[in-house]
Amino acid sequence: MKFKSFVNVEEISMSGLILARISDNVLEEGDWTTVLLAVEGGVVVGIDLCIKGAYAETGVHVGMTIEELAKWSQYDPTGQHPENYYELKF
Repeated sequence: MKFKSFVNVEEISMSGLILARISDNVLEEGDWTTVLLAVEGGVVVGIDLCIKGAYAETGVHVGMTIEELAKWSQYDPTGQHPENYYELKF
């Protein structure tokens, strides 16, 4: 499965592993910070850094609900430079 922005909460499993990243329209994929989230019961219970990129903070944290993750993924970067995209992969 590919990374996806604008995720609906119904698409996110109540338990499992999810990759989260902030990408953009300027840097290369290897420059995008990516974290692995462990989700149990619809809540993020753990985070591991997979790729340390240009963006020091992804904005996701332990305790976030899948509803909050869905809202996070719906960030709209239109008109900014660089345009950042908040993406999930599950």
